[in-house]
Amino acid sequence: MFEVEMPVRYSEVDFREKLNIYGVINMFQDSSTLQSATVGNGVLALHEKNLVWVMSKWHVVVKRYPKYNEKLTVGTYPYKRNGFFCNRNYYMKDESGEMIAMADSLWILLNYKENTPARVTDEIVNVYPFGEKLPIDMPKTKILIPEGLTTQCELKVTNRYLDSNMHVNNAKYVEMALDAIGTEDFGTVRVEYRKQAHAGDILKINSCDVDNKKIVVIEDSEKETVAVMEFIND
Repeated sequence: MFEVEMPVRYSEVDFREKLNIYGVINMFQDSSTLQSATVGNGVLALHEKNLVWVMSKWHVVVKRYPKYNEKLTVGTYPYKRNGFFCNRNYYMKDESGEMIAMADSLWILLNYKENTPARVTDEIVNVYPFGEKLPIDMPKTKILIPEGLTTQCELKVTNRYLDSNMHVNNAKYVEMALDAIGTEDFGTVRVEYRKQAHAGDILKINSCDVDNKKIVVIEDSEKETVAVMEFIND
């Protein structure tokens, strides 16, 4: 496994002086990009092979959201590969060693020149130590898009939303959702990415409440679904 010490910086907290789910996902994402760079398989190395890892879905469970200046240990490791896909776990521990958040994720390897899936080879994954799956289960069913969605806002994708792969970074969709529905201490969050968005795209953020869940659906100007999210207060 790979671990990195991360303090909760002031620039990362919200108005409550706490990390929110967007911040948690950003820390998780940073830990895996740091691991890849450490083993010589980072973003630039993959680009030389016309390859890129793209997030397919998240399942995040948070027990407690840390506060400003807390010292955290964030860890990650892959635990399964299958064809074009790889599963990766993440976890977050506080200074006492208590696990306060964990996540399961599914990634797909793409040839970005051809925009087609690429097989996950031994050369790519053997540099990573695999670990045992954490006690968190990615639901097998897709998030259902309910009727009665209300458009909360519309935005144009600018450069601030993009990552080095020139598409909207996966965490930025969560930030868009929080801007629309507000920040709460959500216990469980699921995110499914269904289409890439790029600079200049117009995105519409729609939402509705279903029981104890907040469902957010982001669609483009062609009314195609870009991302679906489920925020649960539990």
